[in-house]
Amino acid sequence: MSQLRLLENSKKSIQPLLFISLLMAISCHTNALNSEKAKTPTGPSKNLEQTIEVTTFSLSKYSPYMSDETIAGLQQQDTLKQKAFDACNPYTKQSAKDIRACEKKHYGVIMPHALNKFDVAIKADIIADVPVHVVSPNSGVNENNKDKVLINLHGGGFKFGGGYGGQLESMPLAHYGNYKVIAIDYKKAPEHKFPAANADVLAVYQHLLKSYKAKNIGIFGCSAGSRVAGQSIVSIADALLPMLGAAAFLCSAPTGLDGDSNVIAAALQQRDPLHIGVVEYWEGLQANNQQAFPGDFTEQLAKFPPSLLITSTRDYSLSPMVNMHQKLVLQNKVAQLHIFEGFTHGQFLSMYIPEHKTTADIMVRFFEQHLGQP
Repeated sequence: MSQLRLLENSKKSIQPLLFISLLMAISCHTNALNSEKAKTPTGPSKNLEQTIEVTTFSLSKYSPYMSDETIAGLQQQDTLKQKAFDACNPYTKQSAKDIRACEKKHYGVIMPHALNKFDVAIKADIIADVPVHVVSPNSGVNENNKDKVLINLHGGGFKFGGGYGGQLESMPLAHYGNYKVIAIDYKKAPEHKFPAANADVLAVYQHLLKSYKAKNIGIFGCSAGSRVAGQSIVSIADALLPMLGAAAFLCSAPTGLDGDSNVIAAALQQRDPLHIGVVEYWEGLQANNQQAFPGDFTEQLAKFPPSLLITSTRDYSLSPMVNMHQKLVLQNKVAQLHIFEGFTHGQFLSMYIPEHKTTADIMVRFFEQHLGQP
């Protein structure tokens, strides 16, 4: 299939996107999808025998729907991101020790800019033997939200973004929404494999239930964090614990990688489509694993609380997001889907563009509507 061509050449290396550093989390897809279990109507469809040849065409780097402010903000974000990569590029490191040491230098460039923009306090803590960062508004949580708390699960391909990524993703919800956010630094590759992260989330959640009602706890994440959120919801339900009040899935759905968007995004970035083998954390998994990819399976989605899904038109995970939303709606589940125009994976969270606040406003409104409800 011919690849799409940008009017302005983009870097051919994949520079993952995580909030303000635009960390791209690698998703899942596998040739093992042809198994009989995967062919069930509740899971992904597998009709891959017929293809369409796509004629090469040109696509503007920036959508005509983007404002001048957004374009300027993206350019400013790219400048900051490049400075962070110049300080150290964690994606070139292999061992956990080297990755974490490099990320300290990398995020050391980004964090001062974020802390200058968002009026929040950050405290490192340990909850149920799991490292976390508690992100709160400097002015203090208001009366309406004192009995509520949000759990953040950071992006980063299940390998990167530890500690810092969660802080960055949590800042807008604390700043604009006046929420206390617990950013969990869950277990990741290369030291750990699925489902290690789920166990961390479950432990923190059980601890929070001692102080908060389940209906007053929300969960959200971007990319890999969105996937851990979905997986953890299934773990909570299977453990017969009371279900949390609401969930927000950003950038990726907790699904496999069927659909057009994986192929289209790959063409835009001049790379191969993503597949399950890219993710070290998912070693040995197949895409018909309902605990790993619950968003593809109706019986797992039946366990989900009110769900907010946010993605964008050039994101490799657009198709799974749309499909998951449809499955939720068909079950009469509370579900909202928001799609930003023209952004690639996680780009709408860039702190220099107005869409980052729009995203926070959508999330705050959703949590206000659904947390604390019977």
